[in-house]
Amino acid sequence: MTAVAATPADRIGMPFQAMPEPPRFGLAGHLPEWLGVDNARGVLQRLLRYAEHCGPVARVSLGPVRMVVISDPAIAADVLADPRANHKGAVYGLTRVVLDNVLLLNGAAWSAHRRTYREALRDVDVVGAAELVTRRHVEALAARGDAPLRLDREVLRLAGDVVGQFVAGVTLPATLEPHRARVQYELAAVGIDLQCQPWTFLSPLRWLRLRRSVAAVRGFFRDAVRHRLAAPTAAADVLAGFLALARTGEYGGDLEALQEGVVNVFFTAHDVLASSTAWTLYLLARHPDVQRDLRASLRAGDGDLLRRVVKEGLRLYPGYSLFGRTTRAPMTIGGYEVPRGTMLIASPFVTHRLARHWPNPGEFDPGRWCGRPNGAPPPVARDHYFPFGTGARGCLASHLAFPAIEAIVAGLVRAFDLRADPEHDPGLEYWGTTHARHGMPVRLLRPPADAA
Repeated sequence: MTAVAATPADRIGMPFQAMPEPPRFGLAGHLPEWLGVDNARGVLQRLLRYAEHCGPVARVSLGPVRMVVISDPAIAADVLADPRANHKGAVYGLTRVVLDNVLLLNGAAWSAHRRTYREALRDVDVVGAAELVTRRHVEALAARGDAPLRLDREVLRLAGDVVGQFVAGVTLPATLEPHRARVQYELAAVGIDLQCQPWTFLSPLRWLRLRRSVAAVRGFFRDAVRHRLAAPTAAADVLAGFLALARTGEYGGDLEALQEGVVNVFFTAHDVLASSTAWTLYLLARHPDVQRDLRASLRAGDGDLLRRVVKEGLRLYPGYSLFGRTTRAPMTIGGYEVPRGTMLIASPFVTHRLARHWPNPGEFDPGRWCGRPNGAPPPVARDHYFPFGTGARGCLASHLAFPAIEAIVAGLVRAFDLRADPEHDPGLEYWGTTHARHGMPVRLLRPPADAA
């Protein structure tokens, strides 16, 4: 591994071919590492290897496709804020085939929708929603006793109900889950498949099933909107925010516009919240001493350790594991001249795990956050940390995601002593967010009497 410091200023203007490059695979460049579903799922480990070998920026050749991997947070912040790199390219254009998501727009349309969505999210009571739903799930789990369960699957359901609650005041029925899962899978798969297994686009059955699932999800939320319009409430959720904007003419008040707004927010929030929350809880299950201290601090009404635990969980497993862009004009990136049409990848997962940025980066250590700002991390890169992205498309809902994770973690840790087998390797794979390849089996025991 080659340790490389930040790019010095005198490298500005160096040719693209001079950018450091990982070992190649002959004329195919790095392409063999990217083809097939297994390679797709292992992308984060591969990007980390590139960054460790090459330093702040790495040049990757995928046959005719050029890629630059950016692991320096300052460079990533500049690039993601630059309109020349804010074009999301064919990958994200195809993602709109899955769901006509306004969050994937570009230019003036994107700016207008960003302002609208920020306003709709402003007064959402995410903590109330997360606490309410978590209490319900705790009661159901307590009735099961200490039987082993898959924490990742349980948190996936819990997070779905939390997001459903703060988006539109709904609980997701079990019949909707296969459709939600298919849409969520395809939102990531379209882009991943384009790079790693493009032949899968040829299956008409795949697209037929997908359209059915999209219709089912839209229908569910359309019914929720219709019910709200027929029986208005004082709910502090995203739908209420859209309705308030519709009354002032700042957002469409018709059924379809309102439905699409809540569907967009739901899919943007769900997998990210589920992934980061599950990993944070699993880390606690693997570190009983930290879990014990957290339970004691919660009993004392002190939230400082909870915030440090969640920040550390987001460092190791940020919900937004990577960001992709395509240059639509030549740019100087990290001191190198990058041509138009180059794919750019910036990964918080990679940056957060580099020893040049963090001591003992692979260790779960909430104590590393002592003495640092203790609020929710903003959607900008600060101190080599950007779990909610950075730049023009930094997460609009980071002020909701962080307290939601806190509320879920606190509710489960108060109620249960989470125990994981220290010999179990959950593995790691990427599919839009980070997942445990081999699952997260745990036991939920009653907490010790002195911490109950």
